[in-house]
Amino acid sequence: MGTTIPARQWLIRHADRDTSLGENFVIGGFSVVTGSNMPSITIRDATGAVIGCLLGEAIDTNAERFVDEPVNLRWSAAAITAASIEHWIADLGGAFIALLVTPNFAKLYPSSTQSFVYDPETRTAAASPLALLGEAQYDARLDPTLVRDMEIEQLGWLPAGLTAHKGVSRLLPNHVLDLNTWTAHRTWSGPDTGMASEPLALIADTARLMKSSMAAVATRYQVELAFTAGRDSRAVLAACHSIQDRIALFTIGHDTAGPDIDTPLEISRAFEIPHTIVAQQIANEAERARWLRLSGHCVGGSNLTLHKTVGIFGDADAIVTGAAGEVGRGFYWNDSDTTVTKLTAERLLARMDLKPLPQVVAAMRSWLDGLKGHDTQRILDLAYIELRMGCWSSPQAYGFPEAPFHVAPLNHRRIFDAVMVLPTEWRRSGRYIDDLIAMTWPELSAWPFNRFDGLRQLRYIAGKMMSYNRIRRKLRRHVIDKLRA
Repeated sequence: MGTTIPARQWLIRHADRDTSLGENFVIGGFSVVTGSNMPSITIRDATGAVIGCLLGEAIDTNAERFVDEPVNLRWSAAAITAASIEHWIADLGGAFIALLVTPNFAKLYPSSTQSFVYDPETRTAAASPLALLGEAQYDARLDPTLVRDMEIEQLGWLPAGLTAHKGVSRLLPNHVLDLNTWTAHRTWSGPDTGMASEPLALIADTARLMKSSMAAVATRYQVELAFTAGRDSRAVLAACHSIQDRIALFTIGHDTAGPDIDTPLEISRAFEIPHTIVAQQIANEAERARWLRLSGHCVGGSNLTLHKTVGIFGDADAIVTGAAGEVGRGFYWNDSDTTVTKLTAERLLARMDLKPLPQVVAAMRSWLDGLKGHDTQRILDLAYIELRMGCWSSPQAYGFPEAPFHVAPLNHRRIFDAVMVLPTEWRRSGRYIDDLIAMTWPELSAWPFNRFDGLRQLRYIAGKMMSYNRIRRKLRRHVIDKLRA
């Protein structure tokens, strides 16, 4: 076991374990150890007894504020049920873990798309494999073949509870870890279809939750909204209408101009919102190796290379994104999908563009077996939340601890409850985002999404084609010249 917990990470174990790591506090026989800059909020029952803690930054969207002082639940410890705790956690936004220890149960809960890792043999849970295992065991239990074969440093990741370390499992979103048995159990498999109501009412509730989250964030931080020409970031901007004077926009710069550069500039000028084009910062080999280690060698892709780009922002800033908006659009749905489309582990992996290694296929089959009786579209929605957000997005938060606070207002269980019961045609078309913007800041609808208007789009496409042809001709001339040499 190592001697420190990485910044913004945590570890939970039985309090009678070796104390070489030290301890921040003990709750009901469990020792909680946190790295620097990891917030922890005490949870008390109705009598004032400490029965748990929140690790991370939770947002009380009913009160439009962060949970930044001890939580006082209205039940006594003996009267608290698992269902009541799960309902309370579902009302919170942000990214966090909740530890609850009562006379009736001891459990560790993740927020809506959060995940963490655990070792049932040592009965230890942590934010990442490095916090769980320490430096020496991290290397000893790493499976470099799996990392290579799943192309982790490119666009691959490890789904369905897998990690790159032997004996270490990932607790997926919508699951809970029972700390008495150290086994995982599903707690949510999507909204009750009986809760469906008038679509515009569901969208209005989504807008309310988003606005509440953003009001809380703007009270504590300078809001820096990652802004493109896409629907989701436009929806987040719309949710910021009432706090327009407290936000700024930024767009990651790239080599070619287009809607993702021009549209943000035009919108920012139209509404006099500060906007910055942020130059890409490329991580060197040592920085990429550090990022992989801190995040657990389970995900890579562009953030492995570009994570330093957000280093221009500081502790007073909050980076806000449109992450999780894909849930409402049926991200993994194909046009031909129905509720009874046959879905196998191999087919699901193909949709995720992941390699069908035997152990990965086995893990996916096990995950699918836990959802028998649910329709295909529901399973695909849960795949995005649990296998994409939980296994791809969540671990990345630890790769660059110097980054400022991140928040995604669409990432909320109650929003998933609403958008997952919208009519299928509304979800396929992205109409729910269009209506959300129309409700909250209709002037933002004047710009098309991910494209230009009319002739401008034709000129843009023609320019791209000409650029492609020029490159192809240059490459061909280069090859011919080499052959003649």
